[in-house]
Amino acid sequence: MATKQLSDLRKLQRNQLVKINKDELIDIILASTPANDEFQQLNQKLEDVMKEMQALKTTLMSPDSIINKNYTQFKARVDKQEEILVKQQQFLEALERKECEANIVVLGVPDENEALDGATTDQEKLDKIWTKLGISDIEGTHRRLGREPPTGDGSIQRRSRPILLTLRDMDQRTSILNNANQMKSAGDNFSRIDIKRDVHPSIRKEWKRLRDMEAAEKARPENVGYIIRLDTKERKLYKDDVVIDSWNAQFFL
Repeated sequence: MATKQLSDLRKLQRNQLVKINKDELIDIILASTPANDEFQQLNQKLEDVMKEMQALKTTLMSPDSIINKNYTQFKARVDKQEEILVKQQQFLEALERKECEANIVVLGVPDENEALDGATTDQEKLDKIWTKLGISDIEGTHRRLGREPPTGDGSIQRRSRPILLTLRDMDQRTSILNNANQMKSAGDNFSRIDIKRDVHPSIRKEWKRLRDMEAAEKARPENVGYIIRLDTKERKLYKDDVVIDSWNAQFFL
């Protein structure tokens, strides 16, 4: 009769196991080797798997691995694309500044068919504004921005559309902007009028986002004791000396 193995014993019922005599049981235990032991086999398989995983990890972490080489190449391409996008952004901003360098926007001027100190046309209203500022010989073209307000009984108060004014040159714009604060003391009919530079909507939106972010960071309890500041020259938002946000206008959106 062939000697049983431990694996054979595990297949027997309890009443069958009790019938095996002591000598036979000793022979089975002595005949059992790690190679025949299922638990030893399982441990060996686990060790093999761990060795394979370690070898795979070593391969992945190696600078010469295909994955790391591809990652390095991909990162270099992304960095290059980011550099190109930054240059494109700067170019677009330069074009915008060139296009708007002689423009101003006049806010709060009563809309068409509404009088301003007796003036009914936009040109007449602008002439009165220049008189209040003590400026003369202003030349340029102008137009209202936005849709015309619907005609009605006048019961609904609507905001006046801004006037975009393209001046003859930058000197005229500088002269107007330098005196724009005088409108606050020019009387009730003129004190609500505001004169600003013409800025691309994307740029205006991005400045607002950064200033809103600055205010939000200052209000966060965990930032107590830190200096939160927006550097307008660098266009970066700092928490002490760490940059936490930066300029990212989206001209194409």
